[in-house]
Amino acid sequence: MLKTLTLSTALTASAAGFADAQILKPIQASVIDLGTTHGTAYFVPESNGYHVIATLDTGASAPVRFDTTLADGQSAKISVPTGVGQPAFEITFTRAGGRLVVRKNNMYSDPVTASFH
Repeated sequence: MLKTLTLSTALTASAAGFADAQILKPIQASVIDLGTTHGTAYFVPESNGYHVIATLDTGASAPVRFDTTLADGQSAKISVPTGVGQPAFEITFTRAGGRLVVRKNNMYSDPVTASFH
């Protein structure tokens, strides 16, 4: 199965109403499971925003690193496709009101299929 990462940025995201959300503290690692793709994510506050780093094991020979800096109100998403015509496993990082909120895609309520710890 082909696995890819997709980055999307939304300038008007809000932490209100996030289902299955977790608020991370600086340098607090979070385990993420997106189907058969697993990894960890954390952030470091910097002068230009929150530097978010996620490292994922996709089953390839080398892990994949996702790296972005979020200003207040911005979001970034990691997406792993599941199959043609099927919804992807997704996890979104949103900087909102001085916090970093991590949430899995709302359509996956089973923590085994898409989760954070």
